[in-house]
Amino acid sequence: NSTAPAMLAPLQSHITAVLKSKLCLRISNLVQGLNVHLGTLIGLSPVGPESQVRYSMIDTPTITNDYISLDINAVLFLLGRPIVLPVDTTPFVLPQHMGTKGAMATVGLSQDLFDSVIMLLQKAGALNLDVTAQLNSSNNPLNTSVLGQFIPEVARQFPEPMPLLLKVRLGATPTVTFRTNNATLQLQPFVEVLAPTSNSAFQYLFSLNVAVNLSLQLSVSKVRLRGTTSVLGNVQLTVASSNLGFIDTNHVQTLMGEVFEKPLLDHLNALLGMGIALPHVVNLQYVNPEIFIQEGYVVVSSGLLYQR
Repeated sequence: NSTAPAMLAPLQSHITAVLKSKLCLRISNLVQGLNVHLGTLIGLSPVGPESQVRYSMIDTPTITNDYISLDINAVLFLLGRPIVLPVDTTPFVLPQHMGTKGAMATVGLSQDLFDSVIMLLQKAGALNLDVTAQLNSSNNPLNTSVLGQFIPEVARQFPEPMPLLLKVRLGATPTVTFRTNNATLQLQPFVEVLAPTSNSAFQYLFSLNVAVNLSLQLSVSKVRLRGTTSVLGNVQLTVASSNLGFIDTNHVQTLMGEVFEKPLLDHLNALLGMGIALPHVVNLQYVNPEIFIQEGYVVVSSGLLYQR
């Protein structure tokens, strides 16, 4: 306390300079670290074996006292080529005050993103499937003996039971629809029904145009958005063509619904269960997420967990 002010001044200046230097270095390191982590927000993330999603910044982030807003574009790629929607749409802007109050992250996902994901799956052929059956399996209705009970010509051509093959193909892109608190997926698969011949080839029997409405439930696990489906109402069938003469659709409706619905749901849920990576920063995971279905878009509101 008895030190003269004149003697303290140089010491104070030195301490101030050292603190400024240390503080600037710490802030610089903090900003650099933040830049590195935010830099991981953009780039490619795998969707499937031959597909990726790329997130990129559209504009400079908006920074306020309360939040950081990032405008991010998502492009999906199949075999290195971008998935391009057939119709240009209005840019998506997340309305203010969406999601859960106090959430650390609120992510808006546009209709276009889901349309692109479904188009990618359709173009990749991932939505197609073959439904086969083992003849000696118990309670298996997918054979000529059961089908012959509804279509006499099948019983005439195949006096011995033979397993059937259903070739399910989606030529038209499925449609995803979002209404408040409700998400649906509409499929229009084309189904060919075939039976094996003596030379190990398959004989075409008939084909069906099918319409299926599915309820779509969304969830978030770590950093991936996943989906599951369930059938809404009845599967609608119409005969497209037949090598068996006239077929009464009502007679095969129950049988085809039984042998078609479960394999289709299992296949779809396995695909959608793999999910798509949401925008995220390395070492950050979504925790306790809530999903809100709105008219034409989806909101994910979540906490964040940092793990090294």
